[in-house]
Amino acid sequence: MQRQRESESNNGIYIHFSWKNYVMAMPVELVAEIVESHQVVRYPVEVPGHRGVVSLRGGIVPVVDPRLVLGDVAIEKSDDHVHRFVVVEVRNGVRLCLMAEDVGKVNISTAEIYDQSTVAIHGEPVRILKAEDFIRVMEISA
Repeated sequence: MQRQRESESNNGIYIHFSWKNYVMAMPVELVAEIVESHQVVRYPVEVPGHRGVVSLRGGIVPVVDPRLVLGDVAIEKSDDHVHRFVVVEVRNGVRLCLMAEDVGKVNISTAEIYDQSTVAIHGEPVRILKAEDFIRVMEISA
């Protein structure tokens, strides 16, 4: 029984989402909501990792393209109309939208995750983790 409890405490529930050829995930506790299709309005000047902003519930929320953060520079104009956004609260009520085509849930053991690298999204450190070979797990540090 003790071993089962330890096993359960070492498992996490993650929201996984895909965007083009990337599959990423983050702990479900970090996700504020998942919203459907919105038009992205581009910034007048380029902001690294950002695609622009969306109007969401009376506020303006920055949109981050995970591909840009991970170093992919191939961007298509048609990407401005996104199917879904994973909305996360970064810190002190500051929210941002991560672009996604598909969203789901996965259970994974924390023992299967290891640190790969650190990048910044919206000025916040984001640790990119890898679990098995098919998924990247993002952990936003508060």
